[in-house]
Amino acid sequence: MWTYNTELVPDGPPTDICTLPEFIEANPQVQGKVRLAIPGPGGGWGSWAIVREACGDEWLETMGQLRSEGVLEFYESIATTIQEVGAGAAAMNAWGQPAHSLELRDAGAPVDFAYIENPSWGVTHYVGLSSAAANPNAALVFANFLFSKEGNEASCSGVYVSMIYDDIPDCPMIPDDLQVEDTERGLAEGEEIDALLQFVPEEG
Repeated sequence: MWTYNTELVPDGPPTDICTLPEFIEANPQVQGKVRLAIPGPGGGWGSWAIVREACGDEWLETMGQLRSEGVLEFYESIATTIQEVGAGAAAMNAWGQPAHSLELRDAGAPVDFAYIENPSWGVTHYVGLSSAAANPNAALVFANFLFSKEGNEASCSGVYVSMIYDDIPDCPMIPDDLQVEDTERGLAEGEEIDALLQFVPEEG
């Protein structure tokens, strides 16, 4: 998903991320102000692997070249990058969730979000119950609530999407072609992705 500054990107970013190079060329005001998630084992490789499959290795090489030219950057902190988008220091960033910009949007900042439709991917949220919880029954009641329609309504509210219900306002069902990030796949492809992007991780 994109988060973008509505003053710098009034018509919104590309929903087909494979067309990003053409979009940047046609919109000089975003050059140097595009932020993409840094590759890495913490989830970055998993998403880059999905985009790699959709757009191809040559596209990754183009992203690496644009980064070396300063046209785009990789970001490490979504919180910092979202603030940059709100202030206009960055025009747009991916990947992310609507929840990341909710506070800024509620405050009236020139920020909005747009789903990337090609490829369509995301992460799932998991619920776990501790066997040593002080109140395991209360935890179970809460988990059951989260999976109920009322719970989906409360957690959604235009921020998340639902895998269960298709009739909650401002809470779209996930698209049929949604891919879920696969950490193992990302680890398997990570070194190749870094090489294609001409990205050398910092040691530390």
